[in-house]
Amino acid sequence: ILSLNEPRIFSTYLGSFASMSQQAIMYGHAWHFWLQRELPAQERKIPRALMEVAGHFFALLLFEEIQEKAASMEEKLEALWQELTFISNYVINMGVRFDFERSFFEERRKGVLSVTKISNLLSEAIAYATDKASMIEVGYNGEGFVHDHWINRGQFYKIDDYFYNYPYIFGTVCAYGLSEIRHRMPEVFPKIYSDFLFNSGRMSVDDLFKKFFKIDITQPEFWESGLKAMERKISVFEAEARKYSEKAVMENT
Repeated sequence: ILSLNEPRIFSTYLGSFASMSQQAIMYGHAWHFWLQRELPAQERKIPRALMEVAGHFFALLLFEEIQEKAASMEEKLEALWQELTFISNYVINMGVRFDFERSFFEERRKGVLSVTKISNLLSEAIAYATDKASMIEVGYNGEGFVHDHWINRGQFYKIDDYFYNYPYIFGTVCAYGLSEIRHRMPEVFPKIYSDFLFNSGRMSVDDLFKKFFKIDITQPEFWESGLKAMERKISVFEAEARKYSEKAVMENT
């Protein structure tokens, strides 16, 4: 609330792990606002992609904390699975929506599109991203792929906010890339990261990363580090699931 110069969180909390991660994202946004609370209004106009970095980085901290302090193997597996679901939603799911929206605009230049054509564009985006191997929410209803998902998603109809999905992809991959930096330099990272968020409305995104993290985000290395961090989460989950399965077999024999 700008008039009070303080952040307020309005969110539905259902007590589930998904609700916890959503709350963590909101806390990340609130902390971002709090860091900038004394800045002039024009210096608090932040690109949505950077807003999502702040939110999703907090979610990563939550995942790490729960996994490190898990009281049982089952609890750790559940936390890992929820993190993989988080990754799937914000990278694969949003990636499908981005590809669909991009294809839609390319085709729309040629003329009016029929419902069938639009649905086919979504089908192609799903097939390209998942090879029909992943039952992600964007196009799966438990029985088959849903190609008319675009009809009831209000975000696709916002004429002032095209490609609404891009900031989520950017924020998630970036958050994992920054997490890699945090693990390499834990002593100094909190101060650098706070300064990074504080100045996020004062310079371009490229200059921001160069100044505080010495990173050129126009090159693939940083983004690949974030994707590799996600891949390691899959490996950790597989290893923990294997140990859990072996333990269960031994207990039952």
